[in-house]
Amino acid sequence: MNKIRMILMTKSYKHNNYCVAGFELRSGKWIRLVSSKTLDNAIKKEVIDDPPKKECLDVIEVKIIERVPLNCQTENCLINEKDPISIVAKLQIDDILNSKFLDDYDFIFGNGDKCISEDEATKLDYSLTFVLVQSFTVAINYNDEYGKWMNKCSFRYKGRLYTNISLTDPEYCKEEYNGKNFGNVALVMSLPAVPYENDGMYYKFVAKVFEYQEHLWFYKN
Repeated sequence: MNKIRMILMTKSYKHNNYCVAGFELRSGKWIRLVSSKTLDNAIKKEVIDDPPKKECLDVIEVKIIERVPLNCQTENCLINEKDPISIVAKLQIDDILNSKFLDDYDFIFGNGDKCISEDEATKLDYSLTFVLVQSFTVAINYNDEYGKWMNKCSFRYKGRLYTNISLTDPEYCKEEYNGKNFGNVALVMSLPAVPYENDGMYYKFVAKVFEYQEHLWFYKN
């Protein structure tokens, strides 16, 4: 069992619990914390939110049992949710807007669409990415067919428009943000471990949105 320090980057919605991911502080590599080796591996909210509450950009210390990759989610690391997680430092967004953490792929997860095929997902060796985007716009609408609110967004990355992307960051899934353009932001994006059962596609989603001041944008996209 290894104790590591990581920058908490996401605590996004997943089955009423959290998808928790971040950067290993020293290497800058992605880690996704999971509670089991199976698909039902979300982290209970109280693990992250009970005092002291852990927030995104906190540097936390956590015990890793073992790496447990699951399909394209190669970053998964198993923890015991009963082991304490401590906060050792707090960072600002400008601390990570640099080439150690930001990605510079030509496309987000291989193409300019909202999803990729199972074959494309199999060929990827990662399921998390941190990118700078432009014209980030939120769309919050009630879907009568599913009987629930649907949180979507659109943005431009390297000149390409990405639309109808699912949004799971709880801070931005607010009805009052419907139609709001946040301009240039940094995004943590993720892929699921398995395809959508209706069409066999892997849908991209935004797990965390970071706003920042324009003068901090020194990493050229």
